[in-house]
Amino acid sequence: LGSKTPLLENAHVKLLPGHVYGLTGPNGCGKSSLLRRVAFNKIAGFPPHLSKLYISNEESVEHTTALECLKDLYKVYNETQWQAAGNAKLDDLQQQLDEIDFDDSDAMQELTEAMEAIELQLDRDEDVAQKAAQVLEFMGIDSDSSLCSLSPGQRTKVRLSLALLCESTDLLLLDEPTHHLDIPGLLKLRQVVEHAQAQQTIVVLVSHDCDFLNDKCTDMVEFDNRKL
Repeated sequence: LGSKTPLLENAHVKLLPGHVYGLTGPNGCGKSSLLRRVAFNKIAGFPPHLSKLYISNEESVEHTTALECLKDLYKVYNETQWQAAGNAKLDDLQQQLDEIDFDDSDAMQELTEAMEAIELQLDRDEDVAQKAAQVLEFMGIDSDSSLCSLSPGQRTKVRLSLALLCESTDLLLLDEPTHHLDIPGLLKLRQVVEHAQAQQTIVVLVSHDCDFLNDKCTDMVEFDNRKL
């Protein structure tokens, strides 16, 4: 993230809700770096009002339970992405409200209701323990298991569980999500992606698993020589 080397030059891409994009390109071209920069708002011109959930393949073995780990991951997402994106959406709606004709009562009511809905979401109860436990159970992970006692594939499933916990995210970025997964884990991953599609989330993923890409991607984006 600290690199000043440009990843893109005069690149344009249109991402549609409910689509799954496979990001392909030569090894070392910067696919994973691109996902990280998008996630941390380091790409000029990328819409700030989109909430972005980035799930990497990086190992983080801590002396905590799977449930506590997932809750901590959710807390970081909520503080760094959901709140920021929600506030950006509120600012955009407020600007539209300021510019609207006062005689257009229907449009004013629609904008006001949209703002109230976002404010309610931002003020929602952050005690997600019960839902987090349910998500882990769905993924086949014991909530009380020590993270350091889990296999690499099981720890991958803990990280992927965050996608189900943050189902309202606008953009889901998956970096090598098949890493360490066995066949049951791959089936769960497919369900995670299908759930995101059903929620009209935009999914962008990087993977060396050609079968997975061919099976789940609706579109392929080639990344090469700083172009998309």
